[in-house]
Amino acid sequence: MASTLDSPAGSPRRVPHHSEASPGNGVRRRPAPEFNPFGAEVPSRSAHVIKQRRGVYQVVKSSQVDDAPVFDVPSVDEFYRDMKFMTALSSPGPVTTYAYKRMQVLEERFNLHEMLNADREQVGASVLACFLKCYSSVAQR
Repeated sequence: MASTLDSPAGSPRRVPHHSEASPGNGVRRRPAPEFNPFGAEVPSRSAHVIKQRRGVYQVVKSSQVDDAPVFDVPSVDEFYRDMKFMTALSSPGPVTTYAYKRMQVLEERFNLHEMLNADREQVGASVLACFLKCYSSVAQR
């Protein structure tokens, strides 16, 4: 089955159907790129060094002590302060109650979806089971 499209010159050209698209039908395919993980060059050594400052590992551009870090990383004190703030924010009763009730609503919605689409799920599971059974019998040959 092929469809025709009008070309700019007015003469129809044949466009192959997806079932006809194979290398023998004149359809050009891009060759698969060759991949050799061991063929790549290893980059040369950089001037970056990992240093520990105030309890945090940071990347600096050279081994000198006074170099500025490449990335601005918060200190351990800032991390624990932020973590304590987030814990205090999520600990109050109304927040946990809301989160729990929201999870209950989502679970009920999922159960309703399962109940309404159980027949579709069973058909899909039986088709999959049939495919796996046929595939295993072919693979054993």
